[in-house]
Amino acid sequence: MRSERSGQPLSSRERATKRVWVDLRRWLGSDMTGVGGIDLGQPAAGGLVRWIRTTGGWVGVCNVVVTMTDGTTAKFGDQLIPARALRPWST
Repeated sequence: MRSERSGQPLSSRERATKRVWVDLRRWLGSDMTGVGGIDLGQPAAGGLVRWIRTTGGWVGVCNVVVTMTDGTTAKFGDQLIPARALRPWST
């Protein structure tokens, strides 16, 4: 299996991930349009590295690329994101 983005086999990557969408409002808990310069109006592309079970439920360890309010993007690595804020990409 090859990664569409890098063209490299997933086995050669540091950590294989499953592609997910991150609902930024559910993750960051805000109804505002932009928080800290992050555009909350659209889901962010992410890569689920693994699941962790906590006393509050399941959280995913994800790498996330978010769109900022100025149109640029920023990558955040190894973020703990509640399961309710994650959904798989459609294939």
